[in-house]
Amino acid sequence: MARRVASNGSGAGPGSNASLKQRVEALEEALGQHGQETQRRFRNMLAMIRAIIRQTGEDVDDLEDYRAQLEGRIASFTRVQSLLLSDYEAGADLFTLVADEVLLAGLDNDAVICIGESAQLSAPAVSLFALLTHELVHVAAVEAQPGQRHPLASLSREISDREHGRFLCIHWHQHHRSRKRTESAAFSWIEDALVYELGAKIERIEQDGGLPRSYVI
Repeated sequence: MARRVASNGSGAGPGSNASLKQRVEALEEALGQHGQETQRRFRNMLAMIRAIIRQTGEDVDDLEDYRAQLEGRIASFTRVQSLLLSDYEAGADLFTLVADEVLLAGLDNDAVICIGESAQLSAPAVSLFALLTHELVHVAAVEAQPGQRHPLASLSREISDREHGRFLCIHWHQHHRSRKRTESAAFSWIEDALVYELGAKIERIEQDGGLPRSYVI
């Protein structure tokens, strides 16, 4: 017995050529948009890698230091890119970024204390904060005084009501700082990118024996 196909009265039922054509066109449009977004992300990744290479060349004086610095920064950046490829919209957890950098630096788990609740960072923020966290943890480890006990630094976050709305405030405090060392230029580059890409505000307060910074987004 032949099956009777229901019609909506317009001659273009669910199984009609017109309906199928509309679905195919919608799928092609969605794939095109996805392809454009993928290309944009890929270009941004390449631009960031080029910037890392260029900045590292300006930060170091010898080949051995250059290799070590570059490997650390690239490893930090590519690790979060792998995470974002699996679920771009989900972003990443702030405290997890810190824990990963502490582990990568070969430090004890209590080298950096995360205080309070974490925050889920959007995908555009994750890449920059991964690089920033890498630099902060690296400097804290390098500038630690001989025999200094943990923690080397602490991090917390809060939601702040300000003039133009609600903001995520991320507070970093390096507990000890060598007066002989000069702050890495990488901070300026990454912080400039945070301001440009995310509209962030950087707040720094120099204190004896420490290095507090706040990032307001």
